[in-house]
Amino acid sequence: MRFTLFLSIIASLLFSFSPIFSFAQVDYQSYYQKGKTELSNKNYSAARQSLIMAMQENSSNGFLFPASYLYVMASYKGGDLATAYTKVSELLIKAKNATLPSDQFQEMLYLGGVIAFEKDQSLQAMTWLEQIKGSKLHIPVQNLKATFLPKKSVAELKLLYQKFSKDRVLSETLADKIAQQDETSEEDKKIIKDIEFAYGYTSPYQKKQNSVSDKIVKKKEYNVAIMLPFRLQNESSAREVQSFLDLYEGMKVAQEDLKNEGITINLLPFDTENDANNVRRLIGLSAMKNVDMFFGPLYPTTLPIVSDFAQENGISMVNPLSYTPDLIEGKKNTYLFESSYHTQAKAVANYSFDSLNADKAYIIYGNSRKDSILAYSYKKTVEEKGGKIMVFEKVNAGSSTFNKIRSLLSPIAKKPARLKEGEKFKKPEGDTTAHIFVASSELAVAGSVISVLKTSMVDIPLFIDKDWLNFEQIDMNDFMDRSVFFIYTDYISPLKNKEFVKKYINKTNLLPSEYAYVGYESLYFFGKTMYKYGVNFENQLQKERFRDGKVMIGQNYYGSNDNQLVPLLRFVNNRLEIVNHFYKD
Repeated sequence: MRFTLFLSIIASLLFSFSPIFSFAQVDYQSYYQKGKTELSNKNYSAARQSLIMAMQENSSNGFLFPASYLYVMASYKGGDLATAYTKVSELLIKAKNATLPSDQFQEMLYLGGVIAFEKDQSLQAMTWLEQIKGSKLHIPVQNLKATFLPKKSVAELKLLYQKFSKDRVLSETLADKIAQQDETSEEDKKIIKDIEFAYGYTSPYQKKQNSVSDKIVKKKEYNVAIMLPFRLQNESSAREVQSFLDLYEGMKVAQEDLKNEGITINLLPFDTENDANNVRRLIGLSAMKNVDMFFGPLYPTTLPIVSDFAQENGISMVNPLSYTPDLIEGKKNTYLFESSYHTQAKAVANYSFDSLNADKAYIIYGNSRKDSILAYSYKKTVEEKGGKIMVFEKVNAGSSTFNKIRSLLSPIAKKPARLKEGEKFKKPEGDTTAHIFVASSELAVAGSVISVLKTSMVDIPLFIDKDWLNFEQIDMNDFMDRSVFFIYTDYISPLKNKEFVKKYINKTNLLPSEYAYVGYESLYFFGKTMYKYGVNFENQLQKERFRDGKVMIGQNYYGSNDNQLVPLLRFVNNRLEIVNHFYKD
C-alpha cells in the first residue's frame, strides 16, 4: 500500500477544498462526502467509486475540482500511481483555466509534484513546483525536492539545471553530486563555481569525506537520533509500541549514567510512524546535519532510507534489536547491537565441536524467515568445520509435528523396547558424537522435541533459543534433567542489574522489560565507544576483543559489525549458568 509523501502536509490539505458552485439535480454533494469519508477511512477503492460520480463536468457541479483532487489522492494512496499521475495532469490543466482560489491551485500543484517525483517524472515535478508561490508551502516544497533530487544521477541533475538553474535546492544538490565524483571535468568545475557565486554555497562533501577517515574526531557532546515508531497506530500494535517506549526509557537511564561519568549524549527522538514518506521528511530536517549516530529505524520499509543517508554522510547507525546479517553486509558504519544469526550459528558450532566433540548435526527448523536464516547459517558453519549434516528438515507446527520429529530423530532417540519378563532396565546410551539444533520458537515443535527426547531417555545435546523458557506447557525439569543449551544473546547478569533496576523503577515506577535492558546497554556501550574513540570509531572498535557489559555479559566487535559474544546457558544445580565463558584480553 502506498502512503502519501509528507503525510502531515497532504493530510491537512485533504479537507481544505470546498465546492465553489451550487448543485442541481444530481446529488454531487452526497457522492463527494461519501468519497471523502471513505478516503479518511483508507478505503481507497470505495472512495474512488463515489468520487468519480462527483467529477461530472457540467455547470451545476460545484464539486468537480475538490472531488477530482480527492480522486487523485485516493489513487495515489491506494497504490495506483499511473492513474494518479494521469488524473493530476488532467486536473491541473483544467484548474489552470478555471477561477479557483490561489491556495487550492497551489495545493494541487504540490500534490502533482509529489506524484510526478514518485513516477520518476522529475522535469514535470519541477515544472509544477516552480509555479507554487507564497510562504505556506515553501518549506514542504523544499523538503520534497531535497528528498528526491539526491537520488538522481549527475547527468539527470544537469538536464534539470539547464532549465531550473535558479532553483537553490537543485543547484546545491548538483554541486554535492559533482563533488562526490572521483574526477571533475572542466565543465563540472564551472558549474560548481557558478553555484558558489550564485548562492555562496560550497559543498560540504569533501569535508565530510575527510571526517570519515581513520582520524579520531572527538566532541564535547554527541547527538544520537532515536528513529522509532513511538505512537500507537491501532489497538493491535499497542504491545509493540510499548516495547519501543521501554527501549527508549532504558536509553534515558543510560544517558544519565553516562552524564555522571562526564559523557554528554543528547537523545533526539523522532517518530518514524513506520512510514517511508515520513522518514524521508525527517531525513530532510536540518537537525539531521548534526547527528552523530542513529538508533533505528527497525523496519524494512524505513530502514534503507536512513541507512543510505548515514552511509552517504559517514554517520554510524545502530539497530538495537535485529539479528539479520543483511543489515550490516557491506555497510561500513552500520552495527547490530545483538549477535547476527550467522554469529549465533558460529558460536553454537564452535561449542558443540570444541567442547562437546559432537560433529554430527541434526538440524530442525520452522517456517519463519528467522528460522530459515539461522538453520541455513548453522548448516553452512557445520559443513565448513568438517562436520556431518545428519538431518536438515523444515517442520511445520500441526497435528503431525510429533510424529515428524520422532521420525527425524529416530536414529539417535528411539523409544526403548518393552522389557521382557525378568529383564532389568538399562538406560540407553546416547550418541556422544551427535547434537540437535532446533531453529523454531513454535510450541508444537518445542514440545515434540522435548517429548521425543524424554521418551527415548537418551541425553543428546540440544541447542535451542531462550524463548523456549517461556513455554509454560514445558516442565522446567525437562530442561534441567538433560543437556539443553539456550542461545541467550541478551542475557542479563543477575550480579549486575540491581542498580539499573532501582534507577529504572525510580524513573518509571515500573520494572524494566527486556527491551529496557537492551536500550540501556546498547546506548551505554555505543555512547562510551564514541567518548573513547570519537565519531569515527569503527577501526578502533574492531580491535577490541571483549568489553565488560553494564547489565549484560559484555560486547565483542572484533573484526565485525555485530556482537561476537553469544552466551550459551544451561541449567547447573537448578540454576542457569553460562557455559562458554568470556574473558578480557
